[in-house]
Amino acid sequence: MHDEVIAHIAANWPACARHHVNDDGMKIGLPCPYLTQSTARHFQCMYYWDTYFANLGLLLLGGDMAAMARNHVDNLCSLVTEFGHVPNSALRTQTSFGHSQPPYLSMMTADVYGYFNDRQWLAERYCDLLTEYAFWIGERSTHTGLQRYYAGEDDETTAGYIDYLNRNRGFSFAIDDPQERWKTGRHFLAEAESGWDFNPRFANRCADFVPVDLNCNLYRYEINFAKFGEIIGRNDSQQWRDKAEQRRELIDRYLWHADAGLYLDYDYVNEQPSPVASLATFQPLYAGCASKQQARAVVRNLGRFEYKWGVVPCVKGERIHTYQWDYPNAWAPLQYLVAQGLLNEGYAGDALRICRAYCDLVERNFAVTGQLWEKYNAVDGTLRVGDEHPYFMPTMLGWSAGVYVWAGEIFKQESE
Repeated sequence: MHDEVIAHIAANWPACARHHVNDDGMKIGLPCPYLTQSTARHFQCMYYWDTYFANLGLLLLGGDMAAMARNHVDNLCSLVTEFGHVPNSALRTQTSFGHSQPPYLSMMTADVYGYFNDRQWLAERYCDLLTEYAFWIGERSTHTGLQRYYAGEDDETTAGYIDYLNRNRGFSFAIDDPQERWKTGRHFLAEAESGWDFNPRFANRCADFVPVDLNCNLYRYEINFAKFGEIIGRNDSQQWRDKAEQRRELIDRYLWHADAGLYLDYDYVNEQPSPVASLATFQPLYAGCASKQQARAVVRNLGRFEYKWGVVPCVKGERIHTYQWDYPNAWAPLQYLVAQGLLNEGYAGDALRICRAYCDLVERNFAVTGQLWEKYNAVDGTLRVGDEHPYFMPTMLGWSAGVYVWAGEIFKQESE
């Protein structure tokens, strides 16, 4: 079945290719061809963090697919040049430009450089990464010294987001006060920037939290700046390592909880950790900012998230809303981040089990439907997911395909 799924990906991914240099009023013009995230009518543009996970598979497939991964980085950097950050997507809509998505452009750049080994290209991308990093540091700062998710949409769009949530995402907010509508809309737009839209981690107050995953990614940016600088001949690598160490210390101070063996998002307004344990606790293992002792403690909690068919975003609990980034859903990017974090820390057996479970999950449903899907049920291995979108669950050839290709390759390499 694995070969059949790979053949399906190889045959269908090229059909997702799009190219429009000029802005057409709905989509922002991009310099290079790119792949959309879905074979269905949904998600017919570039989305920021989705692209990172798709690129994992594209680089492994090589050839024209690897060239497409490089195109993706160039396109995202063109958005940085135009807007000062990577918007949520390359759609020209009211809610595209005010918020971004989790920062992975530096990691994408590192992967593409590792494949092509083009120093001049890396030097050009380095300047774009500096611009994006400045956005996160300057526009998303908190008094803790760590960053948060936020959103910069205008007041009318922000307040009106409540109507979208009620109409399309299963919420039932009855808020008449204009200031409360604005405040609630701002929190949910910030949560959209988290990529986990929506989830129980932030108690519907995302902008009040310092998230684990965001700050670990920015740590990784700082480490990458040090490495990239050495490659292209800069002399500021130690400064970047110092910044990374300062961030690691703040992550330990605000986000690490030794008694629970977990990294937890921090509500800096109320000065308390989130009560919801999530897979973000594995992000420090992925980013490389956890100590061996911390990693060991986190891994001991793996069983709280792991089921037969994969890992779920948050520990099962009572909720007042059905969040799609929650139990029992298995999302491709989280399978990768957890498995890669485990590999980084030497827990190959656990990582291989998660890779095998995800491949089995994809293949099991492909055998029935002939499709890859946006998300799956990690508990029973079906497509019966907890979903805020009652009207569709799209077929995906973006991150689902990319992580499937990656997981299969890792399982093959580690099992030999």
